[in-house]
Amino acid sequence: SKPKPSSAASDVYKRQDMRKSPKALYDLFVSTIQNFNKNLALAKISGKVGKDIIFEFSVQWSNFTILTYWLTKPFIFLEKNFLKQKGYYSLCQTAINAFQKDVFEQVIKNIVTHLFKELEAERGGELSLIHI
Repeated sequence: SKPKPSSAASDVYKRQDMRKSPKALYDLFVSTIQNFNKNLALAKISGKVGKDIIFEFSVQWSNFTILTYWLTKPFIFLEKNFLKQKGYYSLCQTAINAFQKDVFEQVIKNIVTHLFKELEAERGGELSLIHI
């Protein structure tokens, strides 16, 4: 079964050993982001074509930014201590890098292709996504 993003936050609060195992918490954060990227965002984007893929990508990017914003809150201990000590990227940068790898790089060719088709359609006088 797929873990819900909110379950990761509750897992953090349930852990009594937060300061003793920051690497485990960091791994939980990363796996939650990757789960969203692969099982939700990419799955929804992959089935779309044309204007729909462009629209769905923007929806999933928005959902991702909201998830990242709220998911970093219970992991703030990592941001202040563990990440700086280990030289890791910030939680937000880690999440963005994961989205780029898991989602963006998988769909960018289709998105660019459909954007060019929209631009061509606009030049022909058709109503385009760009006007919406």
